[in-house]
Amino acid sequence: MDPTLRAAIEAGDRDAVRAALGAGADPSASGPDGATALHHAAGRAEPDVLAALLEGGAMLDALDGHRCSPLLLAASFGRAHIVLWLLERGADPNLAAYGRRLADIVHDRGEWRLLRAIKDRGARLSREQLLALKAAEKEGRADAAPPVPVPLGEPTDVALREAEGQVLEVFDEHYGHLGPAAALDWDPNGVDLDPAPFYEALSDRCGVPPDPTRASFGGYGGTLRDAARFVAGVRAGRPR
Repeated sequence: MDPTLRAAIEAGDRDAVRAALGAGADPSASGPDGATALHHAAGRAEPDVLAALLEGGAMLDALDGHRCSPLLLAASFGRAHIVLWLLERGADPNLAAYGRRLADIVHDRGEWRLLRAIKDRGARLSREQLLALKAAEKEGRADAAPPVPVPLGEPTDVALREAEGQVLEVFDEHYGHLGPAAALDWDPNGVDLDPAPFYEALSDRCGVPPDPTRASFGGYGGTLRDAARFVAGVRAGRPR
């Protein structure tokens, strides 16, 4: 994937995405894992960024090296609003990655309202899934609203550096024995340790709770850099 395009997606900057595409970045190019720009965006970006990629020629149902589509990736990350957005634009709800379809992911996560929504949009449910959905509807569990993204603002460079410093401080306290954090590109989910205490400490130190729509990094994004950008963005988006 073009590094400029990747950086624009990570920053959630629609205009920068369009600029990268206009400069010749290929939206369908894949990285070593087969993931395209749309896969990358489905797990972290908002609809305006995904729309820019589709307008630039990104393939809606591209498969990565695990035969996972952007839709399946969004579902795995618990991003209900992105799942519905992709379905509304024609994503195939019945593609399978190693036998697991969209309905399997949503059912296993217990997201009953979303399961009903994808069923209404063409997803095929097994008999077991239909029965589970019926029971959830009877008990009122399918009426709970899905989580919505935490609103983000545009942080200043100073605010972003401050957030990066706080995130690295928490890293040193919890994982300092592992060595340096490889700058800010370290992912706490990549070590054989329970990251929950790290997430709790990060929330306390930064005063920013996790986003329920961000399944990766405990609700903070992907790497330490993503977490810092999220923290700074939440702070910038708060009313003054």
